[in-house]
Amino acid sequence: MPVGKVPPEILDRTVFRKIRRSDPRILVTPGTGEDCSIIDLGTQFCVLSCDPITGASNDVGKLAVHVSCNDIASAGLRPFGLMVTLLLPPGSTPSDLDKIMSDICNEAADLDISILGGHTEVTDAVSRTVVTICAVAFADHSVAFADHDGVSAGHDEDSGSRFPVVRTGGARPGDLLIMTKTAGLEGTAVIANDHSAELEPVLGKETVSRARAFMEKISVMKEGIIGGRCGVSSMHDVTEGGIFGAAYEIAEASGCGVILEKDKIPVAEETVSVCSYYGISPYQLISSGCMAMTIKEKNAPLLLETLRSENIPAAVIGRMTEEKEYLIVSEQSGKKTREPLLPPGSDELYKV
Repeated sequence: MPVGKVPPEILDRTVFRKIRRSDPRILVTPGTGEDCSIIDLGTQFCVLSCDPITGASNDVGKLAVHVSCNDIASAGLRPFGLMVTLLLPPGSTPSDLDKIMSDICNEAADLDISILGGHTEVTDAVSRTVVTICAVAFADHSVAFADHDGVSAGHDEDSGSRFPVVRTGGARPGDLLIMTKTAGLEGTAVIANDHSAELEPVLGKETVSRARAFMEKISVMKEGIIGGRCGVSSMHDVTEGGIFGAAYEIAEASGCGVILEKDKIPVAEETVSVCSYYGISPYQLISSGCMAMTIKEKNAPLLLETLRSENIPAAVIGRMTEEKEYLIVSEQSGKKTREPLLPPGSDELYKV
């Protein structure tokens, strides 16, 4: 298998099909693109997500906090606490651990989130530090089931019941697909941080400095909360596989198709420069900091206006369809082209 996320068809066959829902309180179990599991505790719902940082060498503590919190934000919620596992390679020093833990605690404090526990060890099973964080959130029944102008947090077509929080699999045919910020945010920051000495002579120190600063944009906490309040039908934070992968996963999880308009996907100049140098695609580059959302067309203006009022750039980049086709459309030399949107493969970051 290639480095990176396990391909969806293999994941479905070897992992998802083996998992059984053992308790009726478990409302959402693992599936393609689903960021969170949901458990009904009676008066509250517990929402959980777990993510590792494996593709970066610098700022791993900071990245780990935001990537795990972004999954919870994609449910429209604010995390309550974090469980942290640190695996350090042989030769690591106390100062290495101190730096990572300081970054984790500082970022959690800035987000007003508690560190609940975890595990720390030095092991020859890894060649560089791996940080895995499990994030947990709670939602009261009364709040979770609030309706937004006819759009509920989610809907199960088989059971007819609404889900308590926003899911990846909640999109419906006719919904607009919206993304925040720009494609390839995290990947651009990681590459610029890890390879600045190589990039600066070619792209210039100012460009590389701006690219490294993208690390300050990788939280989607604010847009996740806004999306939940504005009645989005689904949300998915754009991680491995980039915006192409996120669009595919939303459609697959929701059981509908998608038409993605490539020319409308915003890409920052710094990302274009970095991707051009390495010959990689910004559309398939890990993009924490970018949130993909679907929403009924009539509700889209409110969402876009609210995001922009909070200085969060957003763009309509496609539409969900009844036909289960996954398509990328664009215009080249005055001619419209159509190509298939394929399942996400190994992220472009690993090529670098």
